[in-house]
Amino acid sequence: MKNLQDINDEHGNFCISLIQLSEVVNLLKSVMSWENLHEFIMGLISNKSITIVEISKLKYITAVDKMIKYNMDANDLSAYLLMKEKGIKEIYTFDRHFENLPEIVCLPEIPKEF
Repeated sequence: MKNLQDINDEHGNFCISLIQLSEVVNLLKSVMSWENLHEFIMGLISNKSITIVEISKLKYITAVDKMIKYNMDANDLSAYLLMKEKGIKEIYTFDRHFENLPEIVCLPEIPKEF
């Protein structure tokens, strides 16, 4: 099983869309200094094991169309559609919506109860 150290050490192949990267940055900007956030983003961009993918307008429209069916927002659905397109089965997320997708494994595994 992959972990965050694998990403830092550039072991394996990982993928993130610009939409999800933007969501991560929006979360981190309230708790990180601009210098640390800059270093984090540049680290992701320069990491050879991470592919950053743009989501097309058509793919995003498709995600919007599936919101009601999947009970998920279009940003998460765009990630799911990208995963299906690329044959990706694992996602690093704390978003519980992905647990409802039987073919997707959420990492890290979070206990249902503490």
